[in-house]
Amino acid sequence: MTDNERNRTIEDNLPFIVKTVSSITKKYVEVGNSDELNIALEAFNDCLDHYDADKGKFYSYAKVVIHNKIVDYYRHQSNHQETQIAESDIITENIEDLIIMRDELAIYKNLLHTFGLSYDVLISEHPKHENTREHVIDLAKKLKSNTRVMEALLQKKRLPVTLISREYNQSVKFVKSHKKTISAILIAYHYEIQCVIDFLCQ
Repeated sequence: MTDNERNRTIEDNLPFIVKTVSSITKKYVEVGNSDELNIALEAFNDCLDHYDADKGKFYSYAKVVIHNKIVDYYRHQSNHQETQIAESDIITENIEDLIIMRDELAIYKNLLHTFGLSYDVLISEHPKHENTREHVIDLAKKLKSNTRVMEALLQKKRLPVTLISREYNQSVKFVKSHKKTISAILIAYHYEIQCVIDFLCQ
């Protein structure tokens, strides 16, 4: 892997790395101003060098490596930081859920931006008619398992409208009309943003 390929791979996987750090630290991760994120980036880089198929799925392996690196980092911090971490373990379940939701939404907002989408556009274009909404959601759920569709969305940052129309017997007009909502649902599924999945698919 060349340096350019490595840098591109890390850049493409930044949302995954940020989400992993956020799930470990239970706090919003500010890109460019987070020791934990820097550690996670180094850990992910190491994974690219040391991963092999015997270690299981790559992303599962990367999550474990990143987790271990961050835990090691915390172990070497001051007593004050260790106390903060210990206190996080006794936060009530409801508060913890709210924190996780807040962080997930912050991550999702950044993800939407990388795909040229936004909350405002998403909410305004979310299908209002129940039958249409159910149709869009059902189509998105099918598409999330289509490798070619997901690769096109993640790599080219756009939905392959013609491919979807042809393979799923949908009109080009329908897919184009709802491509932002479909893309948003697929992004939420791919990056496991559960609170968004629950909202968009309700």
